[in-house]
Amino acid sequence: MAYILGYVYADGSIRIRNSGSEVTIKSKDKSILSKMNFLMESSYPIHKELRTKNYIYVLSISRKALVKDLVSLGLTPKKSFTMKFPTVPSEFFFHFVRGYFDGDGHVRILYKSLEISFTSGSSEFLNKLQSRLDENNIVSKIYQQSNGNYFILKILNVSREEAYIAFYKDANIYLERKKKVFDEFFSKFHIKTIQCVDCNKRVVKTGNNQKRCQECKNINQRRLNRISYKKRKNYLRK
Repeated sequence: MAYILGYVYADGSIRIRNSGSEVTIKSKDKSILSKMNFLMESSYPIHKELRTKNYIYVLSISRKALVKDLVSLGLTPKKSFTMKFPTVPSEFFFHFVRGYFDGDGHVRILYKSLEISFTSGSSEFLNKLQSRLDENNIVSKIYQQSNGNYFILKILNVSREEAYIAFYKDANIYLERKKKVFDEFFSKFHIKTIQCVDCNKRVVKTGNNQKRCQECKNINQRRLNRISYKKRKNYLRK
């Protein structure tokens, strides 16, 4: 449900009318709408519509209680420039993020590097997202598009591996075409890294059983040497 909420925040909309309230979700991928339909125990049909030169799939659900719940979480009609980040418990945070990313996120391999970004018309939403990502040691930067209407949050290269792991941990619903881009990059181009058990820095992996960065390894070795020296000294005194 956190994933679906994230996706609705990105590529969904709500309409509140006296005749009946409705939530509409759009995607180029029919399969993801089918999965969401199933998870929501909905049997509403998925329609195919022509938009400019491409087809898009649309799922519309007329369920007053569902729309009411979305409004209580902060979603409003014509939300693009006004939406605020909802209250999402930490255990569901990355499921929400993955849903939003599958709707309004972008990933591509460019010159053997990986670009990961989120788009929104609401700077307040992206600023809160950035803050929550930072709490999880994922570093990002926000840019304003030249036309001034939209903002882009980009995951910095130093955090792309953490983002990949966090996005898809325990994931049972996601856009396969986006995950394939991650999988391709990390299998072909990514230099394997480890997170140091002492300082938590991520460094290039140089050994099979490596647990520490070189700096912490040196510190740890000096500490062990001092302990060893004290033991030898005590033994000689005896």
